[in-house]
Amino acid sequence: MRSATFLGVATGAVSPPVALEMGVGLLCQLFQMWGQVAAGMMNLIEWLLGDEQSDTGCEESLDLDEEFLFEKGDLNLWAEPLLWARMLHGHLSALGGVTHSPGVSAAELDRLSAVAKSNALVAERSMKALPALPQFSSTIEYAKISLLKERTSLAQILLDTLRSLDDCERLRK
Repeated sequence: MRSATFLGVATGAVSPPVALEMGVGLLCQLFQMWGQVAAGMMNLIEWLLGDEQSDTGCEESLDLDEEFLFEKGDLNLWAEPLLWARMLHGHLSALGGVTHSPGVSAAELDRLSAVAKSNALVAERSMKALPALPQFSSTIEYAKISLLKERTSLAQILLDTLRSLDDCERLRK
C-alpha cells in the first residue's frame, strides 16, 4: 500500500458529493490531457441524457426508474439525480470553454440532439397527461418527469454549445 504522501493526496474523510465532484473534475482534466475533450463531452452528454431514452423510437413509454445503492423512498428519488445532472452540466460547460479538440462528429451531435428532442417530447406529453396541480396530486410522477425535463434541457444546452463551437471551427478553416 502506498502512503498518501507518496501519492500527493491528503488523507481524510470526504463526503460522497464532494468525492463525486472531484472525480468528474479529474475526468474532465484527463480528457484535456489526452486531447479527447470532444469525445469525452459527447460521452458525458449521453450519460447526462440517461439510459431511459437511448432510442428515439421510445416515445410511447416513459420509464424513469433508476437504481440506487441505498433505497430512500419514492419521494426522495429526484434530489440526487438532479444534483448530479446540474453538477455534470457545470463541468461540461467549463470543459466546452477550453480549446476545442477536433473530432466532434456531426452525426453524433445529430443523434444525441434527436434523443434530447425525443426526451423533451416525452416529458411534455407526460406532463400534460398528469392531473391538475401534479406537484401535489402525483408527486412521484411529477418529480420523475421534472427530472427528465431538467436533464434534457441541460443536455440540449451543451449540444447547442458544441454545435456552435464546431461551426466556428469550420469557419476558421
